Amino acid sequence: MGRHTFLNSSRFLTILHKPSLLYCLALCALSFVAFLQWPIMAGDTDLWRHLAYGRYLFAHHALPHETFFSFISPPRAIVDYFWLFQTLVYLVYSSFDYYGLVLLRALMWLATLALIFRYVFTAQAYGRSPAWSAFIGVLCGLVLLPRFLLVRPHMFSYLF
Repeated sequence: MGRHTFLNSSRFLTILHKPSLLYCLALCALSFVAFLQWPIMAGDTDLWRHLAYGRYLFAHHALPHETFFSFISPPRAIVDYFWLFQTLVYLVYSSFDYYGLVLLRALMWLATLALIFRYVFTAQAYGRSPAWSAFIGVLCGLVLLPRFLLVRPHMFSYLF
């Protein structure tokens, strides 16, 4: 079997002849760039709580068992369901600061949008037109768009 580059493969050339797929690829690229330029919004205080819990995980090598980053007094018992997300967000923030969080959010958005389009264009093989598949993919992306403006654990839920 000969060596093929991605640009010379026949599959890539057939993609270039599908305008609806090119539209979706352009939409993914443009929305990724827009997310890179969009600041992390202070829509809620959960991000800072997740960062504080991630810092606690690294400082104590254990999950917190009561609220320590809360206005509720006395502290209450908790079960930390988001420990993996908190670990990841703290690592990204401590390594790359604010811009790492922006990049993480943009990458999660791009991956989710790419999976949506992959799914709808795979379903196209079952009789849908490419334009209809692109329309369905864009609608799914528009429904999820506001949910990706904040850095929250549900970004991973939507992706997976």
